[in-house]
Amino acid sequence: MAERLLYWVLSKEQREAIPGDLEEEFRTIILPKFGRRYARMWYWKQVLTSAWPLVRGLAYRLAAGTGVWKAIEAFRRIDF
Repeated sequence: MAERLLYWVLSKEQREAIPGDLEEEFRTIILPKFGRRYARMWYWKQVLTSAWPLVRGLAYRLAAGTGVWKAIEAFRRIDF
């Protein structure tokens, strides 16, 4: 599931390198040193940390393209 998330948010060029690097570090360093449970948590943390800026940027671009972002900004300026 984590790899799917990366696939959706990474560019075509990044789809091979980043998951491959994470997988290699997971299997060769983290898993043997800390065990399966910690290694899985580490992997998810890496995926979410990598994906969040890309997801946030995509959300902003989509909102700006649909006018939602302008509506949010206008609403924020209203003095209640």
